[in-house]
Amino acid sequence: KGIKEEQRYITEGIFLHYNGIEWRFLDSLNLDEIQLNNIYYQESIDTYFIWAIKIEDGEVLDKLFTFDGKNLTEILSTQGSINLSTLKGIVYININFEVYKYINKELVLWKDFTGTEFISNFVGRNENDFFKRSRNGIGHYNGKDYVTIYPTHLDIHTGIVFEKDIF
Repeated sequence: KGIKEEQRYITEGIFLHYNGIEWRFLDSLNLDEIQLNNIYYQESIDTYFIWAIKIEDGEVLDKLFTFDGKNLTEILSTQGSINLSTLKGIVYININFEVYKYINKELVLWKDFTGTEFISNFVGRNENDFFKRSRNGIGHYNGKDYVTIYPTHLDIHTGIVFEKDIF
């Protein structure tokens, strides 16, 4: 008789940095058992934003880190859904129906889309003209309202917006 071992997948987030000449591992970042999902850079504050997921005590936690090139700082851990967006070089942190900016090392609520079909992560031209998958299609924010402008049940993951065209 043998004992059936439970399979366990262990992930380790790693960072490789290319400086134009060589690749280096950033070993100082401790991201054991973390799944890295996305990273954005905001040049105006010289900060990287890293969205990751970790399973702790059977719970799936979304985590948000900042990285200034030397220090990795966890700024949020939640059972809610985090995602990142960027418009005109500004990083937006989406937590469920709320969208935050990172100002003076704090998350500051920018917009609350509670009660709409908004689903986090968006693309657009500016803060008054962006698009994203809504609960029932493609949504658009015009500076006042977020509405579904194209109903569909397709699972839309991303888009890209140019001056005149949207894909």
